[in-house]
Amino acid sequence: MLSINPEPIILQIIPKSQGWPVPAYAGVCGRLEVVAYEGEPISSLLHKEWHRKLKYAKKILDAAMDFTFKHDRFRFYLMDWSLDNIVANENDDIYFVDLEDIIVLDKHISPRKDLADWYQRDDE
Repeated sequence: MLSINPEPIILQIIPKSQGWPVPAYAGVCGRLEVVAYEGEPISSLLHKEWHRKLKYAKKILDAAMDFTFKHDRFRFYLMDWSLDNIVANENDDIYFVDLEDIIVLDKHISPRKDLADWYQRDDE
């Protein structure tokens, strides 16, 4: 499955039920993946008021930090950040719907000595 589409596995590692901005995962049958509908693509919401767009932007930045720091074992780097792969619902919640192109990094790999704090989040 990993060589065809890693998304079902990723959705089980970072489930919506634990606060991750991803669609709810229902299951898989062969190559068919079943996930919840979470909203309209951001690309179709460009006509929205600017303050709503600011909410989307903040939530996208928060999600990027979560993908990097929230999981206790892995970091997730999404490689396909397009307006069609991020959706928003009527409550302005955002979700990432295309997780096929993702790099997963194990946090337990020892960093080089000159990068001793590469894994720490700067909350300033």
